[in-house]
Amino acid sequence: MPYEACTKWTPRSHNNRVMLVKAVEVIQEYAAMGYQLALRQTYYQLVARGVIPNAQVWYKRLGDVVSNGRLAGYIDWESIVDRGHVPVMHPEWASPRELLEATAAQFRLDRWEGQPYHVEVWCEKDALSSVIEPVCNRRHVRFLANRGYSSSTAMYTAARRLTEAAEAVRHPPSSTWETTTRRGWT
Repeated sequence: MPYEACTKWTPRSHNNRVMLVKAVEVIQEYAAMGYQLALRQTYYQLVARGVIPNAQVWYKRLGDVVSNGRLAGYIDWESIVDRGHVPVMHPEWASPRELLEATAAQFRLDRWEGQPYHVEVWCEKDALSSVIEPVCNRRHVRFLANRGYSSSTAMYTAARRLTEAAEAVRHPPSSTWETTTRRGWT
């Protein structure tokens, strides 16, 4: 038990011991690549590797094993993330200079402007976001993670965006002014 323990716990059943060992292996494997997994990502990895069946009861059971494993010091608290419960805080800067530096760091040219294709990556499972989103970000590709069923608002917004993108690809602008005007940046 290399991590801080809050309680004593040892899995009683063979299945739970195997699940704990395999979960730790998956978590450490992804941590070595620089990723923090959510519980659901760990679950899907165990399902894909044939360790547990794909059933809600096993997801809950894994949640209990991981929670107890963390409390007992088997699993590092920092290795599992909960992206569904993130506190929101308005950005703050210590000075106007710090604000300008933060703004400059966000500057990116549109690498896709004038290209013959519009590229977006959609992912059905939010559990894969932490793996796919950084790749898309490095390549300046829009990424959308659908969490379960998409709302009609999300689908409508996507349809409008894709329609505008298709129009821009069919009729590329002849000038920067035309691009900014068409996009509503007047």
